[in-house]
Amino acid sequence: MIAILCCSFRIQAQDLIVTTGGDSLECQITHIMHNMVHITFLKDSIERKAVLPRNMIAYYAVDYKNEWEEPNPVSNISEYPKFRASIGAGLSNLLGKTSDNIPADFIPYTEELKSGNHFAADVTFYVNERIGFGIKYSLFNTKNQLNNIYIVDSAGTVTYGVMEDNITIQFVGPALGIRQTLPRGGAQLVSNLSLGIITYVDDARVIEKLRITGSTLGFSGDIGLDFQLEGGFHLGIGFGLTIGIIKEVQVEQGGVSQAVDLDTKEYNNVSRFDLGIGLRYYL
Repeated sequence: MIAILCCSFRIQAQDLIVTTGGDSLECQITHIMHNMVHITFLKDSIERKAVLPRNMIAYYAVDYKNEWEEPNPVSNISEYPKFRASIGAGLSNLLGKTSDNIPADFIPYTEELKSGNHFAADVTFYVNERIGFGIKYSLFNTKNQLNNIYIVDSAGTVTYGVMEDNITIQFVGPALGIRQTLPRGGAQLVSNLSLGIITYVDDARVIEKLRITGSTLGFSGDIGLDFQLEGGFHLGIGFGLTIGIIKEVQVEQGGVSQAVDLDTKEYNNVSRFDLGIGLRYYL
């Protein structure tokens, strides 16, 4: 394959690659991603792209002009990008069991609140080719509304109105990043593991407005594939898991705030599964 490339193209403002087999390639080195060297070349007057494993390259020369230059050892080429930034969004589903204490009429409403959307962002600085450290953030939101509900107070008075929930769950924490370059196509298998803080806010209404808040320590992890686009940009797809249980909440209504210790069966399970897509940038 190398010999075919050597004989089939020439390119302007070219670089030179000398392989371990002694072949020389005139091309342009566009970037290095882990153990893969990405190049462009002309074949039949058409610009084409190729990827060569670094272990097949012995030397290289930048801006080679058909005059012999002392080539550099391939070890001088940057081995891996040391920075990764990621943003993305997608669909999510809360994993907690619906409480047995919820009236049957409100079970469909509660089940619908388990589905929502999420936004995620993380930044990682890699200390070597596979391991890095950074910070991870995510936000989940779901909302629902039910009209024409009624409540009956202790005096037997019936009041009609609206029930609604607008739930936001956020996670932030330090993260361990792990990545691996796949053998074909230069795609990256990337995973992030994090322990951090989960915050819960429900701007709710049961006839009258109230706010329910809480927080807990939790875990968040994700795994996915980053597919190279142009430059340092990648398209990423993956799934994630967040785990946390809130045992105490703060309820605010009518200017009065009250701490509520939840019964074991009423713990607020904020664990969820995420499926998302987003943009990644490597530097």
